[in-house]
Amino acid sequence: MPAVIVENDESEWKDETGAIYHFPKRYLPILTSGQKVIYYKSRLRDSNYATQRLSAEQHYFGIAEIGKVYADPESKKGDYFATIENYRAFVMAVPARDINGNTFEQIPPNRASNYWRDGVRDVPDIVYDAILNRAELQPPPEGLPDNVREWPTLELQSGSEGSVRTVFTTIYERDPALRRQALAIHGYRRSSVAQTLIGVLDRLCEQVQLFYETKRAPSVVAEASSLRETFTHMSSRSVLTDADVLPIIPKMQNMLRHFAQSAAVRMFLFLDDFHYLPREQQPSLLDMVHGVARDCDVWLKIAGIKHLSNWFQPHPPLGLQTGQDADHIDLDVTLEKPSEAKQFLETVLRSYAEHVAIKRLSAVLSSQSLDRLVLASGAVPRDYLVLTASALQQAQKRGKARVVGVQDVNRAAGEAAKVKLAELEDDAASAGPLTSKILRGLQILRNFCIDEKNSTYFRVDFRDKETRSEQYNVLEELLDLRLIHLVDGSLSDEKEAGRRSEVYMIDLSQFSGQRLKRKLKVLDFEAGHLVLKQTGTSSAAKIGNTPNARLGILRRGPLLKLELLP
Repeated sequence: MPAVIVENDESEWKDETGAIYHFPKRYLPILTSGQKVIYYKSRLRDSNYATQRLSAEQHYFGIAEIGKVYADPESKKGDYFATIENYRAFVMAVPARDINGNTFEQIPPNRASNYWRDGVRDVPDIVYDAILNRAELQPPPEGLPDNVREWPTLELQSGSEGSVRTVFTTIYERDPALRRQALAIHGYRRSSVAQTLIGVLDRLCEQVQLFYETKRAPSVVAEASSLRETFTHMSSRSVLTDADVLPIIPKMQNMLRHFAQSAAVRMFLFLDDFHYLPREQQPSLLDMVHGVARDCDVWLKIAGIKHLSNWFQPHPPLGLQTGQDADHIDLDVTLEKPSEAKQFLETVLRSYAEHVAIKRLSAVLSSQSLDRLVLASGAVPRDYLVLTASALQQAQKRGKARVVGVQDVNRAAGEAAKVKLAELEDDAASAGPLTSKILRGLQILRNFCIDEKNSTYFRVDFRDKETRSEQYNVLEELLDLRLIHLVDGSLSDEKEAGRRSEVYMIDLSQFSGQRLKRKLKVLDFEAGHLVLKQTGTSSAAKIGNTPNARLGILRRGPLLKLELLP
């Protein structure tokens, strides 16, 4: 069944006509891939938008199809994006009501007062066809392959001598709508340094324009607008090099300096998931961004996974040198200090609970489940919150459950792992050797720990990781995927002074179904302390409530030789 999608002049949603549609999760059952949709606008409320519309009244203004539907990674409410394909705008508006007040859409009597408030409305095929019969579609581009556009004939000068000669040429540029869709799905992780820089600078200029949206605009807004036009032209190129964007840096710096002087405000630029850019390209991008921000009262915050990030290269000097240009702030919360991790994570969770009038965590989560959440998440805040939400849903399925229990957390962790592994397997089938190595590495670790050593945790010798960097990279990939968790980054050896190792535990999801196996040494977490238990026996649990007791537990972990990994 087709659907009507609403796009208003002013909205909190990140819609881009003909490219991206942003919507709440309650419309997910309606907006599916391949769905036919009609664009709709409500009545004009602000005359400033009059020239951007086909009509001041309620009307339909285009048709399209839904492409890929995916979760908004920045939404805390579970919102979604949909890419828009085959968009065709109407030449003239198709009014939602005729002169007698009749509407194309059939409005139920009990919805007469609020029907038009719905942002997405499914409609029968007969309604879709009736609207389309009234519409005149703008013609699509003709004669060009794969969504490319043809520039007009260019008149070029051959130089100061000789006559003017006309050169007929076809230039293929990237479709801006397709580029916006790609950025919405992937961010800049598949872009070059130059393309990423242009995207970042365009967002900065946009913020300058928005700052003066309701104020008297000084000349700096014209500078920002001019730069954005340049960025739009540059981003449409199929190839964009560092040399192309370098001349833009001083112009951008001047604009930001003028903005700081006229607005008297400080700007903060956040670049998240920086590690998705190839390591060898990272210093170059940081150097350019730093060049733009320098002396403009613009502060940079660059976030990424440490071992995948490269801030600076010495020859030639490029990037940000920590201690001079920037400071390094470690935001990792790990199981190395479990009591501190538990306190921090529960403080974060409590702030969310209070927002929905839950005064005590114990009202919805048992103390044992709170401990298990720390272990299951590897003390990573985002994973902790996601698993908490999933565990609550698991508890709701148990009918008379009053609070979340340990088994709810175990099931939530298992479901999360299934999704991760399914995505890895899909990626391995299509993308290549690294993902296959990660999957083989995980299977080898499970066999080593569960089947051979009867242990849910293991050690890696420092000297081994230094000589087998390729195999250690597989371990780091599993760590990034939260399929293993770091418990101690530098464990001293009991017998050999100076010898040290790292301690990891495999994710709860990889062994929680194995609990009935006898004599499985399970690293657990209770009341702020690491605890070592052995299943199927009457042996008392060993509690790491002192530094020596904790060391004793961790030293019992079997030593994994990295040569076993692919």
